[in-house]
Amino acid sequence: MSKINPVAHSGGSPLVTEFTKLKLPYESLEPSDLDQTDRGRGTHLRSSRCHFPLVTASTNHGRRPPARWPGSGTGENDVTNERLELPVYTFPGDRPVLLIHGFTRSAELDWVEPGWPEALAAAGRGAIAVDLPGHGSGPIVARGAVSVGAIVAAMVATIDAIGEEVDVVGYSLGARLAWTLAATGHVRRLVLGGMSPTNPHAGVDVDLLGAVARGEIAPPDPKYARLAEWVSIPRLDRDTLLWLIEALAADSFDPAVDPPNIPTLIVAGAEDTQVDHIAATLPAATYVVVPGDHYRALISAEFRAAAIEFLTSP
Repeated sequence: MSKINPVAHSGGSPLVTEFTKLKLPYESLEPSDLDQTDRGRGTHLRSSRCHFPLVTASTNHGRRPPARWPGSGTGENDVTNERLELPVYTFPGDRPVLLIHGFTRSAELDWVEPGWPEALAAAGRGAIAVDLPGHGSGPIVARGAVSVGAIVAAMVATIDAIGEEVDVVGYSLGARLAWTLAATGHVRRLVLGGMSPTNPHAGVDVDLLGAVARGEIAPPDPKYARLAEWVSIPRLDRDTLLWLIEALAADSFDPAVDPPNIPTLIVAGAEDTQVDHIAATLPAATYVVVPGDHYRALISAEFRAAAIEFLTSP
């Protein structure tokens, strides 16, 4: 397992854009950490720093990105029980990198706000990003209509439309999905950030969780209280997140089974060392520690610099 220097491009490099820290929910943050103004807003946060032009956003459902993005449409969701399709946001540049966001997040919050499209463009690369079911402009689905396999199949369809293998960056839940996506043979290089070595949703009773989230019963323990708060964030579709959690709980993820056999970079926050166990299963992977906890590592300039250095190296 090798290591690289994540600070190599962070000191005033054109690859990195300045980012104002936002107080946003993420897996490592407690419900009390949520900014009350953000909690009640019910929409994506407006970026004061990203001015990158959005080229396309499309699915067969005609879904559009949030109206805050330049050149976007309404960002409204609809209900689908058909083959799962994800909204795809495309940014200019060659050999686009697929970006997969984390749980309770979106393409806008995890990738556009921190400036990933600009950073990739400065390195001569394009970007494509998706919104997962119930997140951002992602589809609203019925119970049983979402699974890890269905999400990965939707991403494979996106890659097939490009016509070549892609590099993939996933964070947290996005990293978990990228792990499975890599096994399809559609991925050239892989960046896994903030990935849990276990299934954090294993054993979750979504009927019980739904009752807690609707305020019908008191949470039986802090885990259910925390999950109920997260799925009830106004900008998310609560029921779709419940069905997504159910699908993830049923998925028997084991990092020792079918590990990626492609060049892989594993990124962990200095205060979020859970991915040490992931790195141990991939001795040939490159491993780097960046400043911050689970959320702050994601938005760090060091993470972007390390990922782009890895993806653009010979």
